[in-house]
Amino acid sequence: MNISASLFSEDGDEYRISLSSAADERLSEAVRKRLSLDHIEIVEVFLERVKGIGFTSNSTLCKITDVIARMFSENENMIIFFYCDDLGGIPTFRKSRSKDMYPQKYRSRLFSCMFERYMSAHDSIPIDNYPMHIGEGRYEAYLHFIARREHEIYVKLIKDDIYEGYGK
Repeated sequence: MNISASLFSEDGDEYRISLSSAADERLSEAVRKRLSLDHIEIVEVFLERVKGIGFTSNSTLCKITDVIARMFSENENMIIFFYCDDLGGIPTFRKSRSKDMYPQKYRSRLFSCMFERYMSAHDSIPIDNYPMHIGEGRYEAYLHFIARREHEIYVKLIKDDIYEGYGK
């Protein structure tokens, strides 16, 4: 699956949101087989700023969330996967609240807040954010899975499989 959309902020910044089938070779054969048999697809979200250099406003974050939610609602066997990277810094106006936080942790918290705000504002299908944290300090990885509650068992399988692979 490959879906993408562009959106523009009030300032004219352009963002590209892409959802692509996640490379599942990181998962064990047993988990891949289970997902395939049950027609569950893990889709990774990529967010790219195409044009602009300023910070991303709350209204633009809401637009991004709306686009992702629309794509998610149109694909009922989709589990969204999002990796919070450490590229770029934290906006300076937010640093006072997050001074000891690495960018990936900041983005993880921001993602969770965006999700919670969206869910409280929209009466939609029951979905949950399943965050995952691996590692420590600068080498921390923050991942999120967004799934319908009925797919929670698959998210648990995926997370357990990743934790098991990480421990090796």
